[in-house]
Amino acid sequence: RSEQPQRLADFVLAVAGDFPVCCAAGQDHGLAHRLDLPTSGVLLVAKTYRALWRLRLDFCAQRVTKYYLALCEGHLVGRSVQTIHAPLKLLRSPAGGRSVRSH
Repeated sequence: RSEQPQRLADFVLAVAGDFPVCCAAGQDHGLAHRLDLPTSGVLLVAKTYRALWRLRLDFCAQRVTKYYLALCEGHLVGRSVQTIHAPLKLLRSPAGGRSVRSH
């Protein structure tokens, strides 16, 4: 059984080490942005130096728009597409895990 990576850099190297930017510690291993850190913390990792530069520039200039897709169980009443206007709430489990919910 192999050990799980302990650091974010180790994880990026394990899954994307074939891309030179992901091996560059001076370029944060290609990490362009951590989306919604307080909730899910999804990582955006670039595969090239050019993409890393462009992604960082776009986030810095606030030219990035995020859209969320919710997967629901059951049936939607009325329209097949609905918009939820509610903030996400961070939920912590006793085991230390995290999930989010919108009410």
